[in-house]
Amino acid sequence: IMNSSYALRRFRFLEGQIGEYGQFIHNLKNYQKEGKNKNDDAPDAVTGFALFVQSMLPKLQKQF
Repeated sequence: IMNSSYALRRFRFLEGQIGEYGQFIHNLKNYQKEGKNKNDDAPDAVTGFALFVQSMLPKLQKQF
């Protein structure tokens, strides 16, 4: 929840996909903040990636 605004502003997701990516998007879109969720792997993965990107930005900016 804390990184959702960063992810929504910075990341782009493809719609209408099939296979594993389609399942990932389905799980991400259907995650509920409150209530029961079958799993939270998709939101956790996006959060982890958002944290990784934010931690790498200062290092990348120093190189350029």
